[in-house]
Order: sequence, then C-alpha cells, then structure tokens
Amino acid sequence: MTFGPHLDGRRCLHFIDNSSAFYSLLHASSQHGEMWRLTRLYHAFLLSFDTSVHFEMVASADNISDVPSRGPTHPGWQPMLELGFRRVALRFPSEDDWDDVTALLARPTSPVEPAD
Repeated sequence: MTFGPHLDGRRCLHFIDNSSAFYSLLHASSQHGEMWRLTRLYHAFLLSFDTSVHFEMVASADNISDVPSRGPTHPGWQPMLELGFRRVALRFPSEDDWDDVTALLARPTSPVEPAD
C-alpha cells in the first residue's frame, strides 16, 4: 500500500518475531480468517509490485522492525534517523477494501508523505 512503488522490482527482508505471522506469510495460508485475509492481501501486493521477499524469524528483543512502531521515545529511534530512516504516513486499506484485493491494488498510489 504505502511503499509499493518503492519496492517494485526489489528484494525485501522481513524480520518477524511472531511465529503465527511468520508461518502464515511463509506458507501464504492460515487457518484463522483474519490472518488468512491479511496474508492473501500481502501476497497479492507482492505479485502486483514484483517484489521478492525473504522472511527471517528473530527474537523480539532483536527485531529492528519493532523500533518504528515504538515511536521516537524508543532508544533505537535516533540511530535509525542517523542512518537516513524517516517516518511516513501509512496508507492502509479500509475494512471494505479487504474483500476486493484486485480493486485495492489497482488504485493509484500516492507519493510517500512524511508523517506529522
């Protein structure tokens, strides 16, 4: 959604510390309805933007991907800014969009704008 145009034709490494999410994404399936829907949307996104991914299971304490979700008060935030990371506003589908993946991915994407 938000980063699709920036990932088009690229390789992406995902650090995941949740075993349910890890195995659902890895196998593109889940027995849980909402996780299955999210997994389906994620893999449609990958196909739509020709993005190659690798999933890596990591311990929660070692997950660099957690830092942005913890916000600017997290001790790892400043080093990430120094490396050139920046916050952006996320584009996330509405509840109605979940059932029509094709229409959702066909929408034009807006440029990535900095978050407030």
